[in-house]
Amino acid sequence: RGEEEEETHASSVGSPPEPLAGPPRATPSSGGAASSGSQGKPPAEPARKAAGEEAAGEPSPSEAVTSVPRFATLPLVDALCAGGAPPGGADMQPKLAKARDGQAVVLLCWQSVSKRWSRVGQMPIPSTSFAWAQTLPDGSEPALSIDVDLGDGKLLELRAGVGGGDNEYLAAKRFIDANWESLNNNHLEEIARKVRAAVGPVLATVEALRDAMEAQN
Repeated sequence: RGEEEEETHASSVGSPPEPLAGPPRATPSSGGAASSGSQGKPPAEPARKAAGEEAAGEPSPSEAVTSVPRFATLPLVDALCAGGAPPGGADMQPKLAKARDGQAVVLLCWQSVSKRWSRVGQMPIPSTSFAWAQTLPDGSEPALSIDVDLGDGKLLELRAGVGGGDNEYLAAKRFIDANWESLNNNHLEEIARKVRAAVGPVLATVEALRDAMEAQN
């Protein structure tokens, strides 16, 4: 799916809110931290998948784009998407490309679970205003979208806000509550780490793009 219309989003970091320190959420089939045999895989396996790890080990972490080249030298969005995974295949690795009309710089992230590039947002040329492609479900703030596979091959979306009102723990708790049959609060820290690892490089790349926009225009 290498189209510019593909979308993605980010989450902000912060201190865990007090309500999240409560006891693990009970599921209909299990009152404890461990799931019953009828549940299939134990909680540890979905947690590993939710945290973005592969069966053979955790992939290399993503890195921010801190050195932005001249915009004229950036690849077009379609060319970047057609090129497949970035070197190292890091999950949520940010990359910059030119819009098809050449009037904006587009930020994309590599989704290692779904093996695709997704669009995070864009910055018009010349401008320092970044337009995020997605928002939280309630529309309260812009967001970063992360593809997740809990082990059954079904793609799920973890969406985390980047506007300052959300944080990695709130994003993780929403994801756990939406997938309570496979996850519980014991997975909160793992998922929060996944969100932090995805959001940090994206936000740093946006800031580097702003600096480059000012310098090149």
